[in-house]
Amino acid sequence: MQKINFLIDSRFQRPFPKPKEKLLSFYEYKRAKIRIKKGRLVGSLPRLIWRLVDFSFIRSIVADVHSPEGGPCHDPVSLILLDLFKYILGYTVKDFCDILQDKYQGAPYRYYTGVSNYRIPCEADFSNLRVRIGEERYNEILHVLVEILYLLGLVSFNIISIDGTLFATNSRYKGCNRFCEGCSAIPVKKLSARLKQKILYRLENPSKIKLGQKIIIPVTCPSDKFPKDEKKPKIEVLSFCLEAKGANSCKVSDNIAKVLGIEDRINELGLSLKIIRSNINLVKLEGRKQSYFIRCPRFPSDPDARIGVRRDKRDPNREEKIFGYDAIFGTSMEPDLHLEIPISCLTSPGNTDEGSYLPLIMEQM
Repeated sequence: MQKINFLIDSRFQRPFPKPKEKLLSFYEYKRAKIRIKKGRLVGSLPRLIWRLVDFSFIRSIVADVHSPEGGPCHDPVSLILLDLFKYILGYTVKDFCDILQDKYQGAPYRYYTGVSNYRIPCEADFSNLRVRIGEERYNEILHVLVEILYLLGLVSFNIISIDGTLFATNSRYKGCNRFCEGCSAIPVKKLSARLKQKILYRLENPSKIKLGQKIIIPVTCPSDKFPKDEKKPKIEVLSFCLEAKGANSCKVSDNIAKVLGIEDRINELGLSLKIIRSNINLVKLEGRKQSYFIRCPRFPSDPDARIGVRRDKRDPNREEKIFGYDAIFGTSMEPDLHLEIPISCLTSPGNTDEGSYLPLIMEQM
């Protein structure tokens, strides 16, 4: 391992831009002996990894996404090493952060990663690091660790297994699997004229007006992902109702009536316009012309996720739908050593055909 650490360190020489004084934690590799007692390693697996592997190369890999300017931050090596320990020990981020805060239980992990007792990372620090580094650099770090295992003779690449694991996104699925980026800003033509027409139609027969009845202005979904023989759904642009005018009338609704030029007629009948719900999220002004855009209420906050299907863990005879992603792993099977070691990983939408990713997995290897 001493030779391997030197080899890896000599390849990654890009300096980390942020000075040590601006780091809330700082990892340093410390050589230490490995003790074996009665055929067993003394200490935990994180302790063994900390003593054997020099993780300083990580700073060089992530140096391009950091800057000497800005406020203090945690050493990326500390956070990634803690993330690795969390995965090995089988904790969630929340549970592992609670352990790090514990004076005694979290002490070894803080010591291994150079974390101060007064600057302990929280869940947000791990989230911000993942967003900043991105999947590509995480894979580059993984490949260096796989190379170390290969140089140690623990990985041969003779037998490769490829399989995917579905995991849910934090975004809520809203009932449409044909959404795209255009669903966040769908243009609506002649919205003002349609709204005015709907109101005037009811004002022509005041005796037939049902106070509080919801009136909807819809628009047909413009997506081209629907089959030709399937009817496209309607999307609600705006819903409103007419109610008796009172002291609690909404000023926004009154202004809308004024803009539409129907304020006098509504006041004459002692009515007011009440907006119940609106999906309008953008209004563009081009001279006297106004263009309206809506965000489809079925458009989720995570537009990259899709629905995948897997066997229900509680009942293998049933299928379970997961709205999220598919993590496709390449695993080296080592029957002589009784080991299964992940050597590559790709993340794709949940409805991906895993077999089509075989060339990319092989390219990573």
